[in-house]
Amino acid sequence: MKVKVTTQKRENYVLIEVIGGVDYLLDMKSLATRHLLEMINNNVNKIVVDSRELIIPHITKFSLSLIHHYIDPLPLELKHFNITIVINKVYQELGRLWKAACNNRGFEGFNVFYDLDEAINWTNE
Repeated sequence: MKVKVTTQKRENYVLIEVIGGVDYLLDMKSLATRHLLEMINNNVNKIVVDSRELIIPHITKFSLSLIHHYIDPLPLELKHFNITIVINKVYQELGRLWKAACNNRGFEGFNVFYDLDEAINWTNE
């Protein structure tokens, strides 16, 4: 995994920028865990993850495993959190799957965008 992660504490959320590429599901799981820790460390319930420049394998099995990682073990407390992911339009199918799966499991604060400004506006509503 060759990824650069930067974190900025904003007024009412944390902005995380992720640039680089991942090769394996474990790399994505590691990133997801880091994102959740940033929320806890910064004592916020809103996060925007700008991963438009993150390159991930475009494999359906990989994508489904990743989605299950995000939603199966998530603590119920996260249902009250606002988790916004900004991804490259190349991954629109994956984004729709993530959003639908999370929303169907009661994580209504999870959303996927392809534009950072739209994501920030939604987060601040």
